[in-house]
Amino acid sequence: MEVLVAVNDNNLNVDQAFLQRGFKLTKDKPVHISRILQERSFEFIVTDQPVSALFNLRNIANDAAIISLRQRWSLAEKMEALDCGADECLVAPVLDAFANARINSLVRRIAIQKNMNRYRGIVINDDWSFDMRKRALHGRDGTEHRLRKAEARLLLVLLDYRGKIVSRQHLVRVIWYRLTPPQERYVDHLLAKLRRCFQHDNLQAPQIMTVHGKGY
Repeated sequence: MEVLVAVNDNNLNVDQAFLQRGFKLTKDKPVHISRILQERSFEFIVTDQPVSALFNLRNIANDAAIISLRQRWSLAEKMEALDCGADECLVAPVLDAFANARINSLVRRIAIQKNMNRYRGIVINDDWSFDMRKRALHGRDGTEHRLRKAEARLLLVLLDYRGKIVSRQHLVRVIWYRLTPPQERYVDHLLAKLRRCFQHDNLQAPQIMTVHGKGY
């Protein structure tokens, strides 16, 4: 993910909070934000611009998450900043555990949104498409199947690895964010449900093949 850091006060340095997450940082002054956003897009914008400037920033920042920095915040200031378009109001330069948790929450939210945008209406084959926003499979004949979260995540990974082998361990990590599934053979159970969704007389099902000892 890319982060634009545009601050006037050099004491408000939160670079490390993003660098340790593997983000790519671009640093500049707030007066240059408009020009930069015309040339590039970012997932995060970190700025100490006055609250009065946040409304205009929100209008040009597209879907970027805006983090507004101060050395101190009053409740009224936070409410005004959020009303003007900020996604988070953090106290810098020291980010406590709560602030880091809020950044993690924004990261997850953006990652989910990017997946939704990426897979909205993706074509699986000539007969099937998938809408991540609704977690819905659509058949050419009007058939629709709503998937549960785990089923949708599984399908996304399989689409990412289309034509390649993906291991059971990787599927478990992506779907449940851990090393072991909630139940033995649960990946197989989800795959069986996906295969059944694609079983229609007039529609060609995509091939989801099991490669014994390697994955799917």
